[in-house]
Amino acid sequence: MEHKQSFFQRIGKDKRYIVFNLFFAYFTLGVALIMLGSVLPVLKADYALNYQVGGMLLSVQSIGYAVAGLGAGFLPLYLGLKKSFILLTSGTCIGMGMLLASGNPVWLLTAMGLIGISKGAVTNYNNQIMTELAEGDAGPLNLMHAFFAIGACIAPFIVLLCGKVDASGWRLAVFLSAARNGNFAAMKANSKCLSSDVTACFDPNFADVFDRRNVSLINCGVAMSKYTGHGGKVGTNDAPAEYVAWIRRIMADAGVIWQAGDMGKDDVGGGGTVAKYIAKHNIETVDLGVPVISMHAPYEIISKADLYTAHQAFEAFFRA
Repeated sequence: MEHKQSFFQRIGKDKRYIVFNLFFAYFTLGVALIMLGSVLPVLKADYALNYQVGGMLLSVQSIGYAVAGLGAGFLPLYLGLKKSFILLTSGTCIGMGMLLASGNPVWLLTAMGLIGISKGAVTNYNNQIMTELAEGDAGPLNLMHAFFAIGACIAPFIVLLCGKVDASGWRLAVFLSAARNGNFAAMKANSKCLSSDVTACFDPNFADVFDRRNVSLINCGVAMSKYTGHGGKVGTNDAPAEYVAWIRRIMADAGVIWQAGDMGKDDVGGGGTVAKYIAKHNIETVDLGVPVISMHAPYEIISKADLYTAHQAFEAFFRA
């Protein structure tokens, strides 16, 4: 009888990393929302809010949730999924911080609206991504929602502990929630990286291991490799086309002379850089470095012109 692979075996290592981030996002969402419900009565008393404003805080959060449902549908058409996710899910951290800053009713209502939008966005996008990964299997989706329940169970105890530490324990609890929902994953997703390792340059003594139409040449500028590895794209990072276009644009604007090339013929040449390890964290990464003849040999050769264009490229990247 054929052994059926589990969901985690089937999706592979890279997608497991995404799934664990989805679980963590739902866990922190459960902690933040239940913690917020626990501290609202104390917040209302501390800011001397009347019952009308106190009731409106929860209503505005629900309105934000509805707004997120609309935004999650059309924003990706204009901004892409990644930027839409970052924009909409930042609300929890921002909103929690706003709750600590002022007791002005309009300010507080705005904060709760942002938290509601973030709640709706996490729910929409996490369900969408998990449904695509699970391919109709309800188990992983149910497990993800279980992490929300785990966070919700822990939240009241965190509030109680914060109350033991400080008289204004609700502020400490909200601060911890804001820090936990600071969305490190979103920060990484909005980051850009150049893997600035050297790359293989055409060597006429070993011309048979290079593809002459797709190889870096000496004295032709800093070299970009969209992917490295061997055997095609094994053990490598393949930079998104949009990110490559962005790098090309900043180099064109800065007047940088550059070229594109791979590390050698498939299944003959090959090599790797740290790009794949950085890209694993959902950071847009591409290899851009100086072409080297006889890399790793006792006597290596580079061009001063290529080295200078690399300096220009890195400067343009940091200024972009």
